[in-house]
Amino acid sequence: MRGFENAIVGVPGEGLNVEQRKRLTIGIEMAAKPELLLFLDEPTSGLDSQTAWTICTLLRKLADHGQTILCTIHQPSSLLLQNFDKILLIERGGQTVYFGDLGSQCRTMVSYLESKGARPLNAGESAAEWMMEVIGNDSSSVNWFEEWQQSSEKKVLKQEIAKISSVPKGAQISTNVYENQYEEFAVPLTTQIWLLLVRTFVEYWRIPAFLWAKFLFSCGAAIAISFSCWKSPTSLQGIHSQLFAIFTFYTILSNLMQQIVAQFLERRALFEAREGPSKTFSWMAFLISAAITEAVCQLILAVFTFVLFYYPIGMYLQIDKSESSERAGLMFLFFLAFLLFTSTFSHLLTVGMEHRETIVNIGSLLFYLILIFCGVLVPYDSLPKFWIFMYWISPFTYLVRGMFSAGVAKKAVVCSTVELLKVPIQGNSTCQEYLRAFVGSAGGKIVDGGDVGGCQYCPFEGTDDLLGMFNISYSERWINLGVLILFVGFNVVATFGVYWLTRVPKRQRMVET
Repeated sequence: MRGFENAIVGVPGEGLNVEQRKRLTIGIEMAAKPELLLFLDEPTSGLDSQTAWTICTLLRKLADHGQTILCTIHQPSSLLLQNFDKILLIERGGQTVYFGDLGSQCRTMVSYLESKGARPLNAGESAAEWMMEVIGNDSSSVNWFEEWQQSSEKKVLKQEIAKISSVPKGAQISTNVYENQYEEFAVPLTTQIWLLLVRTFVEYWRIPAFLWAKFLFSCGAAIAISFSCWKSPTSLQGIHSQLFAIFTFYTILSNLMQQIVAQFLERRALFEAREGPSKTFSWMAFLISAAITEAVCQLILAVFTFVLFYYPIGMYLQIDKSESSERAGLMFLFFLAFLLFTSTFSHLLTVGMEHRETIVNIGSLLFYLILIFCGVLVPYDSLPKFWIFMYWISPFTYLVRGMFSAGVAKKAVVCSTVELLKVPIQGNSTCQEYLRAFVGSAGGKIVDGGDVGGCQYCPFEGTDDLLGMFNISYSERWINLGVLILFVGFNVVATFGVYWLTRVPKRQRMVET
């Protein structure tokens, strides 16, 4: 297989051809170092005659080097049949016709069938085709199963089996077996996880389309949103633009989820078809490696999206220097927590369902629910009492509260000219005297009107007043991050629980009757 050692396996029609896939299957079985037997199920099916001959020649070489091979072949040609030493011939219904040596040119098997009433094999006739004809002839009066049951060949075979099975008392059989032969897996869980991690990272590296799609979409969304609000000022419109930019960035979850679901479904199908039943890896190792691999990808993605979003939009401006590093780091952690929630949420949805369309539809519904009730579209105070519980169980509630605090809080609001409310002064009082009571109750601040002939009023003095309308407090920023991490942890634990409930075979208890 050196000629295609770096090729991607792909799917039928893409990647390796049929012969190369057969060779890969045999190679995988050989890599497992079978102690006694290598079993192959129809290794020549779907191949043309030349390719089938190549595969059988490979099996013959392995057998000549001491590897015992058991394989099933459906209607083989004489050329293929001659590569085998013994044959178990089964007729329709699964009943044995013959079991024993084939002999040179299949003469041993042919002699047995002829002795039991089959017509003689003609010169130049294919032994394989003749064999299928004589045992599949419905008009034949020969009961091949009964003939085998009463044959001397079966008696000799049973004697040989009895001889092999008989072990003298006290005798110890020297076998080359592993010390952990009675364990479920050949290696510990940690080794399985490490091997799966290495393999999964190599798989991701060899499928750049998946990584590029995720990277370009997320970074493209961050660039489009942040550059639309380039160096947004701290006016009312500027602050609202920053808040809306953060909220808009959350909408990438649905698209990222679809990409992760598609990739995870393919890997799960491979695991459940081959590696799980063959006890190559445990389901826990599979899920842990999948979670870690995605977490590393999301970490790298968080770095790029944070830089492309936080700095172009100008959220670092007008922040106290003593807090700038903390708030930038906190904002990065929220980006990372958001992306980790996206991946773990996608895994949670996928483990318990089969079809991609169903997963995406249910995921989209849940996404819109947690987005609608996060307190941005409908503030907390405006929610009907029945729906208030949705505000508190929505992960995006804590994401909004945390990111709004880290990016916008504790800044002075400078209203633009069009945002100032102009209030005419009555009498000889000053603006401070005239509006003191109103500002004391409604908040905001008075701006020097200059020569406008009245007072100018800005509805908000600082961004904290604006965030208060969304039930957001800067002092709870780290608490919100902690709650969001709990949601990520819940997704991970629930993923294991749902997979165990829905996909892990359970041991049946023996019931005595």
